[in-house]
Amino acid sequence: MERMIAPQKLKELEIGIFQSLGILPDNANTLADCLTQADLWGISSHGAIRVPIYAKRIKEGLTDISSEPEVIEDHPSSAVINGKNAIGPVAAEKAMHIAVEKAKNTGIACVALGNTNHFGTCGRYSALALEDNMIGFASVNTTPLIAAFGGTRKAIGNNPFSIAIPASRHFPIILDMACGPAQGKIELLQKQGKRVPDGWAVDADGYPTDDPQKALHGVLLPIAGPKGSGLAISVDILCGILSHAGIGAEIGHLNDSRPQNLGAFFAAIDISKFVSVDRFLERVDGYIDYVKGTGREGEKILMPGEISFIEAEKRTKEGIPLPSVLIDELNELAAKSGISTRI
Repeated sequence: MERMIAPQKLKELEIGIFQSLGILPDNANTLADCLTQADLWGISSHGAIRVPIYAKRIKEGLTDISSEPEVIEDHPSSAVINGKNAIGPVAAEKAMHIAVEKAKNTGIACVALGNTNHFGTCGRYSALALEDNMIGFASVNTTPLIAAFGGTRKAIGNNPFSIAIPASRHFPIILDMACGPAQGKIELLQKQGKRVPDGWAVDADGYPTDDPQKALHGVLLPIAGPKGSGLAISVDILCGILSHAGIGAEIGHLNDSRPQNLGAFFAAIDISKFVSVDRFLERVDGYIDYVKGTGREGEKILMPGEISFIEAEKRTKEGIPLPSVLIDELNELAAKSGISTRI
């Protein structure tokens, strides 16, 4: 069963839990805002379901809530940041903001972030560039979850990436995708008592499975075979090696008793250095109209990210649907944290 929870109430609960763990108010707000935004966008695998594991890692000292990410390489159009095992969304926001500020001067800027933690959806960070009429890019590597094409065991992460492109009359285009199924989606299906779609995973013996439990103990499969595998490998190198972070099996899982040492890579492109912003937005809108006009009669073509904006408008009014088992888990965590808020 699911219940509808008001977004602001959910965020209030999350902030209370995080502050009770010693996170500074601004950082607790950043972390809760990241999770709530994912739930509003309908990306529930990166929303409130992550609160218990984030809290657990903080309690066990696996995330350093007192550290501040540090710039260790600084150049006109690039930078490298040591995340210092700080809160993932806090470090990621800093990295993207630096990329945007540098791009204002150089046209294009890239920032590599190492020694960081799980930070939610990549789309959240690529979208930050939209505020300055820029194109944003964000990517991160993850612990091995999928098999390389032709492989039989977990070798590479599903390694998501996102590209955000501004528009004017239409919603911005935000492509946010992983190179394999998100483990969080399978965990959510398990809590909902649902099955895993065909082609997502094989069990520990290598047989296709639709059982979430068997999928989590088995191997996830890359999207589009060798194409997804190749993308995942490329993102792993881009994010991990440029940032001095882990790659492949060097990266810790959220459930491991060690720091994750994820790597991430962000980029910002200042549109005004290539073409007038007004002309760019006009052409993007025209392109969206063109694509939407190619569907069959009565068929609505959605652009990348459009469904998330539509879902956010709906959930802002009607509430965020959460599985009852997750609601109970969050309320129990709140009680143990000594805060009065409940959902």
